Amino acid sequence: METENRTIDVLSSDLNEVLALLSGDCNNEHLHTLRIKLKTLKALCLLYQHHLNNPDANQSLFKPFKKLFKHAGRLRDNHQLEKHLKHYFSEENELINDLHEHLSYERHELKKKFIEKIDNYNGAEALGTLNKLADYIEDPTTIDTLNKDLKVFSINKLNIQDKLLHGPDKEQLHHIRAQLKHVLLLRKLFHRTSADKTTVEHIDHLQEELGKLHDYELLYKFVTKHIEEAEQDLELRHRILNLNIFIEKLRIDCLKKLSILNTNSLV
Repeated sequence: METENRTIDVLSSDLNEVLALLSGDCNNEHLHTLRIKLKTLKALCLLYQHHLNNPDANQSLFKPFKKLFKHAGRLRDNHQLEKHLKHYFSEENELINDLHEHLSYERHELKKKFIEKIDNYNGAEALGTLNKLADYIEDPTTIDTLNKDLKVFSINKLNIQDKLLHGPDKEQLHHIRAQLKHVLLLRKLFHRTSADKTTVEHIDHLQEELGKLHDYELLYKFVTKHIEEAEQDLELRHRILNLNIFIEKLRIDCLKKLSILNTNSLV
């Protein structure tokens, strides 16, 4: 099994490079790149936690990156809200224009906090985590153990049927999406292939759909929080109602696809 980045220098350099870019320009593309790298690191921390059989290992390993991940996520949500607000609602509506202004002000404040987290990023502490992960995944004498860890880890993360039977709520669906994403990111990192590429593509599509569901749920919550029903004209009320119907249809579609997901061929 081979990783994309064999050395700790490259892993560290990639992360520092995108942080430097974000210090100068917090655009959505740079944020997306950072979040993919941090999600990959988080997936590795979870895999290592599984290897150690220590539930607390992930928290301590990912701690140097936790605040960056949290604040990058908040800034990303702001960008996505702006994007979907423009796409779904007319900018001619004065109340919607007020929301754009609200997001713009919020984005300015979020950027300041995020830049502060970059400035306070503890590179030495992060390097300690990266070294531990590199020792784990790059040791040629433990390749069989790593293969076994990855297999069992993937089986556990993809075993979502029990959660579906208990009727997953919004947060649980978002958590399921994160699990699917972790498995896909590790498969990419370790260049794992599968005889059933259709299943891999299905999982990738499904986690994208779950991400879209999350974004539109945030949009609905944001709009209904800041615009009282009594303030809404007929057109705006109709758009909000249709948004809620779209969300429920998308949720049902995601649940159906999750319920028939066949992951046996991946492991």
